[in-house]
Amino acid sequence: MLPKIELFIFDLDGTLIDSTRDIANAVNHTLAHLGEPVLPEAVISDNVGEGVLELLRGCLVENHRNRVDEAVAVFRSYYGAHLLESTRLMPGVREALDHFAGRPMAVLTNKPERYVVPILEGLGVAAHFGVAIGGDGHVVPKPAAAPVHEILSHFGADRSRTVMVGDSPVDVETGRLGGVLTCAFTGGFRLREELQAAAPDFMIDRMAQLKDLFR
Repeated sequence: MLPKIELFIFDLDGTLIDSTRDIANAVNHTLAHLGEPVLPEAVISDNVGEGVLELLRGCLVENHRNRVDEAVAVFRSYYGAHLLESTRLMPGVREALDHFAGRPMAVLTNKPERYVVPILEGLGVAAHFGVAIGGDGHVVPKPAAAPVHEILSHFGADRSRTVMVGDSPVDVETGRLGGVLTCAFTGGFRLREELQAAAPDFMIDRMAQLKDLFR
């Protein structure tokens, strides 16, 4: 029998939204500012998912990693002004959100909170989410369980009827540590093989499949 889900917790980048180009443009703007060569989008995308600091550490050449604070400041200034130039909802997201409209939903991301709500509002889906937690809003970001527990407490939800949906092994680990079901989405930043190795409870290739997977 399909599980009855009372609460959906979604990752943002690579799950709800395709932000690849806007993030890559901001990273390459930052690299150019530091005098480094720009990188292909695919290389930058490999570093997305653990927050701005880790994103830039992964993209900076080793002899510039002592300038990471400067890099973060440049990135934040540029990205904040270009949040929605190319960013779009992932295919099937609006359909899935509309299907489960009225159920509690939350966003849990390592993206800085200052960007999360403007993106959701700009894409016309903010009203679906009662909680949106970013990586700079808590001492411990994903994959720590604390933000999941906070969301569960906020909604008074049963963890056995809650699912964490995301496109990376970090999201699967976050859900598992938080004691909720996990659903890996293969259409984001990470390879199917990485997600399979993380052993999620469920796996989908299209976000619209959520409405067929869960009651």
